[in-house]
Amino acid sequence: MDKKLIVLLLIFFSFFSLFSVIVTSRRTSGFFTRASEENNPSAEKSLILAWPLTVNLKQPSEVKITVFVMNNKQIPLVNKKVTLISNIGRFKENNLMTDKLGKAEFFLINDSPGIANIEAIVNDNIVLKNKVSVKFE
Repeated sequence: MDKKLIVLLLIFFSFFSLFSVIVTSRRTSGFFTRASEENNPSAEKSLILAWPLTVNLKQPSEVKITVFVMNNKQIPLVNKKVTLISNIGRFKENNLMTDKLGKAEFFLINDSPGIANIEAIVNDNIVLKNKVSVKFE
């Protein structure tokens, strides 16, 4: 074989290998970055709901508080710790993990009149923007 052809082939394969390594490393790092972002709870997209919103204290009942933890793309997140805080009343359980639907269900019990202002915290550091109030009368 001609020496010039061998040198050209070596140069070609060297550049091709370098190009392949650069493209592969960028694709991999982007993949891991996107994966971690998709697993982060969103304080804006996650929801907290309550039912009923008004409770008659003459007929004791529990208030069901449901929290849906989602990422920025509104995809439900599993196994996220949710903690509720209320200015009145008490929760049967105060720390729960989300299920495969990103849902955690709590029950609020209260026997005195007033308005319970409830907020949710995910993973001990993300306070949901959405809050809910329940009136006890």
